Amino acid sequence: MCECKWRNKELDSRVLTVLNSQKDIFKYKNKSLMAFSKSGFTEDAIEYAKNNDIRLVWFEMV
Repeated sequence: MCECKWRNKELDSRVLTVLNSQKDIFKYKNKSLMAFSKSGFTEDAIEYAKNNDIRLVWFEMV
């Protein structure tokens, strides 16, 4: 399951909390969670992701 946000601000842990709670809808044994963000993630989101095995991916213009 994944969450994708294309906003001009960092994604915070509230979005990850909702994503994490929704994984229980599916009864599969193996589940992977990912979040995609245009503008990155707040420090609390990064910490939440580490503690809940959620992969974070963000777009970086170079």
